[in-house]
Amino acid sequence: MKTHFILIISTFLMLNSCKTEKKEVKSETAIEETETTSKTNDWVYLFDGSTTEGWRAYNAEDLPPQWVIEDSTLTFDTEKRTEENRKGGNDIIYAAEEYDNFELAWEWKIPEGGNSGMLYHIQEGDWSIPEVSPEYQMLDDFKWEEINDAI
Repeated sequence: MKTHFILIISTFLMLNSCKTEKKEVKSETAIEETETTSKTNDWVYLFDGSTTEGWRAYNAEDLPPQWVIEDSTLTFDTEKRTEENRKGGNDIIYAAEEYDNFELAWEWKIPEGGNSGMLYHIQEGDWSIPEVSPEYQMLDDFKWEEINDAI
């Protein structure tokens, strides 16, 4: 009798451990609500797609005129570019608010042959920005070289 009892309990435990749990499947609406909630609670959006509020130039209070919004994208208008705009880093823009510890995510695109970058931990002053600020380089390696006759 004792052997039968142990055999029955062992079989029950073995079969019970093989049972798969049904996973709760979230509906599309629930997933969207979760994503929206996490976005609004966890992230600080630096660009709203419609205004340049919260952005400024290096060593300046305002955004340079060559930075414009096109199709909900903050972009550099090369037609408005002059050497004067580049002096002192005035073609470089960043968030007016300062952040210390952060996780940064962004979407970007550059034109064929483009050369751009994302600087962070910028320090203002009269020095060259690349000397004092790390940069994530965004470069069309092949076309940039071809356009600029690089070796």
